[in-house]
This record gives sequence, C-alpha cells and structure tokens, in this order.
Amino acid sequence: MFSQLRMREEQALLAHDYALEQAEEKGLELNSTPKVRQKKSNFWGVFIMKLTYDDKVQIYELRKQGYSLEKLSNKFGINNSNLRYMIKLIDRYGIEFVKKGKNRYYSPRLKQEMIDKVLHENWSQDRVSLEYALPNRGMLPNWMAQYKKKRV
Repeated sequence: MFSQLRMREEQALLAHDYALEQAEEKGLELNSTPKVRQKKSNFWGVFIMKLTYDDKVQIYELRKQGYSLEKLSNKFGINNSNLRYMIKLIDRYGIEFVKKGKNRYYSPRLKQEMIDKVLHENWSQDRVSLEYALPNRGMLPNWMAQYKKKRV
C-alpha cells in the first residue's frame, strides 16, 4: 500500500516536471509546484488521488495542446473516462466550474428527474450528468443504484 502511494507521488512529480518542460518549450508559464492532494484510503486501503484546481487547469491546457487522454491519465493517475468527463464539463461551463466550492444540494425531486431521463427517455448517464452539470460522473449511477434498491 505504501509503495503504491509513493509511486503515485512520483508519477505526479514526473508529470509536473514534464508539463513544465513542454510549457517552457512553447513559451508558456505554468505553476512550479505540483499540488496533488491525497484523500484518506478507502475501505480496501487504496489511496485516492484528488486533483487541485491548478491540476485541472493544467490537464485542460495540455489536452487542448494535443496531449492524449491516455498520456494525461498515466501522468496524473486519473481514469480516462473521468478525464474526458471533466474536459467536457470545462468545455461546456468554463474552467471556473471545476473549482471546488461548497457541496451542492440535489433535491429528491431533481434526482428523480435525472433518473427518469435515463430510464424513460433513454438518455445516457453521461449526457444527463453533463446536462445537469454534476461535478463528477459517479453521482448519477449511485443515485440510480439507490433508486433501484428502494424499488425491489
């Protein structure tokens, strides 16, 4: 477990160094301090990496410069599909949207409306998540699982 954590830290530092080199070559200026926070370990003892706002800005800029999702995923330790979702959110709502603010409240009625879009109107979960500007793509599947449990 500790070695995995250390490996993630090393990946973040390498990614940051590489991004700085690339930015320097292109005449851009990026932050000089890597800021990757760690969340407490989950139930299985795996540490989850959280991106700071600066990390998200850097990922977005690198993606727009042509870096592949796979390369960014490896460098920042974030799943490809989560990166793709974050980039779509930024494209649609602007970079400030991914800044961590206070937790948002979603009423049961609004949650049901989103679930109905998926179940009755055949919208994809990602489409609903983007349309309703959910901050991550895992929220809606969690709500749907809770909904299905209650119906059984």
